[in-house]
Amino acid sequence: YVPAPHQPGVDLRPLVGRVLCHLWRHPGYHARHLQALLQGLCPEAQQQTTALHTDRRFQHPGWQQGAARWALGIWLTSCTQGRSWLQGLPLEHNERQALGWLGRQLAAASAPSNSPLNPAFIQQLRASQGRSLLRGIGHLLSDLSLQRPLAPLSADTAFHPGHDLASTPGAVVSRQPLYELLHYQPTTPEVHGTPLLIIPPPLNRFYLLDLTRSSSLVQ
Repeated sequence: YVPAPHQPGVDLRPLVGRVLCHLWRHPGYHARHLQALLQGLCPEAQQQTTALHTDRRFQHPGWQQGAARWALGIWLTSCTQGRSWLQGLPLEHNERQALGWLGRQLAAASAPSNSPLNPAFIQQLRASQGRSLLRGIGHLLSDLSLQRPLAPLSADTAFHPGHDLASTPGAVVSRQPLYELLHYQPTTPEVHGTPLLIIPPPLNRFYLLDLTRSSSLVQ
């Protein structure tokens, strides 16, 4: 498993359609890879799970025994066969990268570390006598109640712009429907005649560049 790079600028919808057309026109190619996948799922043919010694998700000793080892072997075999299948498709380089990116997302989501077979999960469940599972269900229900695409990493009231964030002294000198122009107070007796204009990324809050005193690009 290789961590996913940034998503390439390729529309995946027509690309997936092309792959389905290839499946219809060349069923033998896909059948051979499916057969290789099924053969690789046999316990005798599965990959050695010890190859993941650098992956922090599978450092628990429990991954080397029982059902966890079996699930991890199936996942590794499926990832390997998926990469082999992808390399043989008649695609352009950027298309192969885009489809590979999608495959890596699916592989990461289906990893056995996200399942109840995770030895670390089982160990914590036993140590807490089930309380860790109840806390997790509570967090899940709380996240779902917010109706947001991504669960927040902290409470909305944990940080306050102007106090915990964006604490560099300044003022809004122009407020328009599309933007606000902030003027920061100088910290030296003399300043340059031409001001420095900083435009933060439009997908983030403006204080991304002014988080704290020790990590503020503005300061």
